[in-house]
Amino acid sequence: MTNNNQPANKLFIFLDNKYRAIHHSLFWIIYLSAQFISVLAGKANFYEQLFFVIFDIIAVYVNIYVLLPRFLLRNKGGLYVLFTFFLLIIEFFGPHFAGKIFGLDIMGCCFKSENSIIEKLNFFLSIFFYIMLIQGTAVGLKLFKIWIKNQEKIRCLETENLKTELAYLKNQMNPHFLFNTLNNIYIQIKVDKNKAEKTILDLSDLLRYQLYDCSNEYVSILDEISYLKNYLRIERIRKNKVEINFPEPEIQNNIKIPPFLFIPFVENAIKHGESVNGKNYINIGLCIDDKIVRFKISNSANTKRIKSNNDLNKGGVGLANVKRRLELLYPDKHKLYINKSIDTYSVELVINLDKDQIL
Repeated sequence: MTNNNQPANKLFIFLDNKYRAIHHSLFWIIYLSAQFISVLAGKANFYEQLFFVIFDIIAVYVNIYVLLPRFLLRNKGGLYVLFTFFLLIIEFFGPHFAGKIFGLDIMGCCFKSENSIIEKLNFFLSIFFYIMLIQGTAVGLKLFKIWIKNQEKIRCLETENLKTELAYLKNQMNPHFLFNTLNNIYIQIKVDKNKAEKTILDLSDLLRYQLYDCSNEYVSILDEISYLKNYLRIERIRKNKVEINFPEPEIQNNIKIPPFLFIPFVENAIKHGESVNGKNYINIGLCIDDKIVRFKISNSANTKRIKSNNDLNKGGVGLANVKRRLELLYPDKHKLYINKSIDTYSVELVINLDKDQIL
């Protein structure tokens, strides 16, 4: 998962407020370059252009720091359009009246009576288009920056919610396992105290794994396999009439996986295994081939007594929670197959790993 304290990519980093001076400098350098070219080409007087620059800068910052956050971003579009229109009028006529103070006839052709209406209209439209272009570019860039930063906030919130939900789902599994194990020990104490002591030691190892080794987001597959073996060793004592087969897994690469990924399926197989013909069994298989993890488990079951998948999970971890956790951890990168027959219930989980999960 992406670290919440850091932006997802370089674009988010560059748009951080600490680079605000760079953003503004780049915008005004491009703007002033266009003005300088216009002056050099003889299309504008330097002093006249200076007044336009001053009013453009003031109007841009009033728009993006006053009108935009106060009206447009608060869903007051009508007021924003109204005040922006007045701002454009001031930006349009401001240089002319300010120039009068210094004896400059800025935009004089727009007011001279000898100029035709067409000339005045063309000049008016060209200046208005010019200030609209500046305002539109500034506002557009500001809105784009706000949108990008909002997307980053949404991503951070989604990541935080994801971690919270995964932690909740993982913790939801642990009390159920502890409850079952303590029941096993309680039964064992009545039968064989020596075995009960050995089981307590095994439970201690399991709890140490749960409390300390699984504090990270991922654990080694070898540690998870050891955890499953310890769990099954405890369950074999209680389920002494159940044949539990878990051959040494075929592992070509040591990989990282989320803790407690397979235990819900094992718990359900042990809890709900019930054969029709009296032969109870649980077969478990696990192999890692390149970046593919395949986990299979099948158990004897009397599926005539099972009305739905949820019936398999009463008193334990719901199948819906397991599916949800897989969707959060491996979106579009896993397949879960569940099959029922008259006397067998089987599950197969296939996961496509990311490269960073291979040790």
